[in-house]
Amino acid sequence: MVCDFRCSSRRLALALAAIVFALSATPAHAQTNLRWKFAAGDKLQYTLAQKITSVGITAGMEITTTSDVTMDLHWDIKSVDANGVADMTQTIDRVRFKMNAPLTAIEFDSQAQAKPEEVVSSALTSLMGGLVKVPFSLKVTPQGEPKDFVVPEKVLKQIKSSPVAANLGPLFTAQGLEQLLTEVLIPFPAEPVAKGHRWERKLESKTQTIETQYTYIGPEAREGRELEMVTYTTKLTLPAAARVVIKTQKAEGKLAFDLAAGRIVDSSVEQSAEMEILVGDMKTTRKVSSSSSVKLVPGK
Repeated sequence: MVCDFRCSSRRLALALAAIVFALSATPAHAQTNLRWKFAAGDKLQYTLAQKITSVGITAGMEITTTSDVTMDLHWDIKSVDANGVADMTQTIDRVRFKMNAPLTAIEFDSQAQAKPEEVVSSALTSLMGGLVKVPFSLKVTPQGEPKDFVVPEKVLKQIKSSPVAANLGPLFTAQGLEQLLTEVLIPFPAEPVAKGHRWERKLESKTQTIETQYTYIGPEAREGRELEMVTYTTKLTLPAAARVVIKTQKAEGKLAFDLAAGRIVDSSVEQSAEMEILVGDMKTTRKVSSSSSVKLVPGK
């Protein structure tokens, strides 16, 4: 009887100790493994939009330029390997573009029948229209890392022959197009994350370096489902030899990720900067503000 009582007490103590140990070993915050999910035959459609206001100040005179760009694009998932890496294409289905500047107004819709007659407008719309309905191929890992991005030869030839492409900055280059079309692909860390976890991405080119810091802020209920929320800040650095000096800059964004479906639902970023640009012996101050968004088209 004594043995039974002692043995039972010992077993109870060991069981309680095991429970205490298990509870103490449990992480204070739940871990979330952020991963893209792809399946052969999937088709995802996104809309990218950006509005930019630029104010240039030279010799006390202000010149304001505004632009508004909207792109509809879709992804076709061709195949997915054993590691979850997707072989896919991205195709721009439609481009809408508006620009207003002193003595200049340009409006373009790739679905419109009428084409502008003015030389610069015609060259610009021809360049942008050449991106539509042309598949760009690439591979994407479950962490959202793009690989083997290929700009079609047709697009490269059109950029090279365009009289206005060189004046539009790095956008109309192979690297610029890759950055534009992979903007939706936010890279996730290899390890599971808890609330407050941070990670970084650095994109370098000959003309600029973009550093982005991401912070996982946890789940958020939205329209009957739970989405994982991530905030981020971005910093742009230019080469020392550049004739542009960034005086101030700010860029803050937020994105919503559907963990169950393995895809981004939407993201947005607000940016502002003030720069000094040296043209010959003349110094110009330019203030730029922009808002950008990416949205998954439901049911696509």
